[in-house]
Amino acid sequence: MKRYYSKANCLLFAFFTLFACKKDNQFELNQVFEPFHFGIVGELYPSIKNEATLSIKIIIPQESATSHLQAYIELTDELQAYLNGVLITNRETIIPYSKSISLSLRNQELGAEQNWTIYIQLESEAYGLGSWQLSANNLNVDRNFYADQYNTGENSINNCGPAVAAMACRWADYSFSESVMGIRNTIKTEGALWSTSNMINYLKSRSIDAEMVYLGQVETIIKKHIDEGHILILCLDMFYVQHNPDPIQKRGKFYTNRNQGKGHFILVKGYRVVDNVFYLEVYDPNSSGLTYQLNGEPLGKDRYYSANEIKQATENWWNYAIVVSPKN
Repeated sequence: MKRYYSKANCLLFAFFTLFACKKDNQFELNQVFEPFHFGIVGELYPSIKNEATLSIKIIIPQESATSHLQAYIELTDELQAYLNGVLITNRETIIPYSKSISLSLRNQELGAEQNWTIYIQLESEAYGLGSWQLSANNLNVDRNFYADQYNTGENSINNCGPAVAAMACRWADYSFSESVMGIRNTIKTEGALWSTSNMINYLKSRSIDAEMVYLGQVETIIKKHIDEGHILILCLDMFYVQHNPDPIQKRGKFYTNRNQGKGHFILVKGYRVVDNVFYLEVYDPNSSGLTYQLNGEPLGKDRYYSANEIKQATENWWNYAIVVSPKN
């Protein structure tokens, strides 16, 4: 009997020893390749790293497509980095612009290697517009003039008009400081939706030039006035503008309209022509407190709505635009 127990104890000991000493290769590999950072000088946002797929997405300005890129990497001294098979010395290198780049991290002492794929996206691609930008212009200024109608009092749901009025006034007049709630308290204080006449009257009451023009050919009118230094205000049915739920892209509206037949104000401050599609660059006040994943700014800032969709949305509501000039 003693011999039986002795053998059983030995087997039990061997069993626990085997499992106690089992190696977790994935854990060890992650320890070897400690967190590192790869980037491109001039990138618009911090690189987006996906540990699960071993991929990194980097968004660069449109003009960087025709030039070489200055890449850099931060990692421990034990590791070496290779881009497309070429060793990076001094932790930085110049590489030709390319949509996809292979990155290999190697620990020569341990004989370990980890392979990543770097995806380079142009700004227009990341925003969902396309690859080939033919022209663009915007009337951004050196101050924040965006206004979210969210949380602007008990009538927030109807405050797209006062919110767009606030944006137009902030853009046109550097000294303007009235809040959306303050503007709401000047017209239709009971909370009803503003009309286009209300919008024009309010802007003129602040000595800001605001003239109504027939929209007609959307691309022609928008481009003409933006190039001349004027922003525009549209009142339209957003049911006809495509919904895009992607948390990074800026093409299309970020909310849904289940029913048609309700007007909404937006401010147009620029345009982009990408892959022969004309997009209006707009400030939409309907952010509802939601923000972009990349920079934390309101989802209504710098949205891109196609001219074809805007044409439908205005023809089915109000086929005019309010042209706003900077205050002298």
